[in-house]
Amino acid sequence: MSVSTGARRDSLRRALQTALAGALAYAAERHWGAGESFLAVISAALVIDDTSDQTLNQARARILATVLGTFSGIAVMAIFAGAPAWIPLSIVLAIMAAVSAYRSAWSYGIVAACALALGSEENRWEVAQDRGIAIAIGATIGMLVGFCVWPESAQSNVRRAVRTALEHCRDLLEYTVDTVASEGRRDPTELHRRFSVEMSRARNAAASISVGSKDGGENYRELVDRLDRLWHALIILDRIGEQQDGDQLSMLDETSDAVKELRKRAGSSLESIAQLEVVSDAARAELEQCLRHTRDAVKADLERTDDIGRDLEISALVFGLDETIGNLCEISDAIKHIQR
Repeated sequence: MSVSTGARRDSLRRALQTALAGALAYAAERHWGAGESFLAVISAALVIDDTSDQTLNQARARILATVLGTFSGIAVMAIFAGAPAWIPLSIVLAIMAAVSAYRSAWSYGIVAACALALGSEENRWEVAQDRGIAIAIGATIGMLVGFCVWPESAQSNVRRAVRTALEHCRDLLEYTVDTVASEGRRDPTELHRRFSVEMSRARNAAASISVGSKDGGENYRELVDRLDRLWHALIILDRIGEQQDGDQLSMLDETSDAVKELRKRAGSSLESIAQLEVVSDAARAELEQCLRHTRDAVKADLERTDDIGRDLEISALVFGLDETIGNLCEISDAIKHIQR
């Protein structure tokens, strides 16, 4: 399995941040805390994420979850004072699991809740304070490291993932149109896998944007949604090529040439968009003119035979290309919005 340069960079950055955050949290807890170094280190390590925005969100969630888990544990211990340990433990686990089903980021509260449920009744407040401080120290240090040591904003992460995903879109466009317009088929399975990885990264980063965005990341999320629609339009073309099973789709030379030219111009626009550049008005006009020419060629082609299966495949091909061009223009508009 090949690993992209960006993925290696993310892995190295996260490893460095996690190691540094864990070491600083350990030192801070040893100096100011009450011997709960384990919780401080775990908290610092677990808040580190792919971007600074995600790290900030994780830190907030860890601290809120700890507060919730602490009060849940104390309440259960007070209600079931004197009961066997497994009873308050089971109840507090059920409470925190139910809460985390609605807010998965709060599942970390189980740590604090269980620590109290299994602790001594005599010093539950001291335990809650010590462990709460340790978790807060770790989460705060992790957040600071995420912002100060090799920071990566969520916006930057989205841009990088979108650029790579658009390159995969360009490659799939070439694969599919070459398949239906000429003989031979290349297997796009690896492209599908790589695109899914980049889309997942882009969605997660776009959903976490909280710093440096006037609209709260809405334009970035719109860009990712439009990119997803582009991929689905390309899937239509891919399915046509899959049905051909390596055989050329029977069509007139003029139709085949028009399809190839449209693919060439669309690929050129994808090259620009992959660099997060807006498609110029002139390029859009050329794309639309080329699409009209392709439609006319297909219309003439469809009139020459009564082969319903072939006609449906050619019509689906043009529909897929039409959707692809439309989505390209929408992505260009979305890029314009994020550049404002």
